[in-house]
Amino acid sequence: MRARFFPMVVAACVALPITAAAQSTIAWDITGGREWQNRTGPGIMAGIGGNDCTDHYCDDHRWDTSFFGSIGGTLGFFYRIIPNAAVFVDGDLGYMNTSLDNMDDDKGMLFELVAGGEFHVPATGWLDPYMGFGMGFAYLGGWATTKIHGNQYIHSLDYYESLKGFDFEIKIGVDVYPFSSVPNLALGPMFRLGMPLWLDVCIDIEDGYDECKSPDDMEDELQAYRVGDFDKGDLPFLVHFGLYMKYII
Repeated sequence: MRARFFPMVVAACVALPITAAAQSTIAWDITGGREWQNRTGPGIMAGIGGNDCTDHYCDDHRWDTSFFGSIGGTLGFFYRIIPNAAVFVDGDLGYMNTSLDNMDDDKGMLFELVAGGEFHVPATGWLDPYMGFGMGFAYLGGWATTKIHGNQYIHSLDYYESLKGFDFEIKIGVDVYPFSSVPNLALGPMFRLGMPLWLDVCIDIEDGYDECKSPDDMEDELQAYRVGDFDKGDLPFLVHFGLYMKYII
């Protein structure tokens, strides 16, 4: 279901502004006209939505994450240089819903700090589709408790696993300016796809193992410590979809 869901989201984000622009009888140029000159300058952005990660590492191979039940918040700053271009920096922090076999109290966390630029094509006085690209830092962590069966007893161990790396991000969104009394306030959906270059894998098993290594070095070493295989080829992409508010100061 997840594999079908995210392409639909991207298609909807792209199709909405194209359809609205095609139906509009108002002539417009690529800058949106004079009214968009007043929507340049510094601004703040905040949003809330769901998080997920893709590939076998996050699907059914290791952490089995789910978009539904996850939640993330974003706070950022931007500067709209001209109606068609903006630069930004923002941070996203979220809870990841996980479901691991043979593990208890499992949960995950996602953090991204990204800076980049956006290209806007204002379609009317109130509709503003855009696409952005950014680079920064990504952290994906998971926590769980595993039961170890000894000869005569069972005891629990805390298990921590995290990935850290350099993040390349693509974002697609639509801003809608619905309030004539607050012309610089926008609301709208945004889809973000992070494509990290994972540099470190960190494993901490209570009273047993505590190491951070590259994915190449960690792949063969962890087979005995974790339910399921660790495969460097399965390291994930990051996904976020939410509703955002932007205000140009």
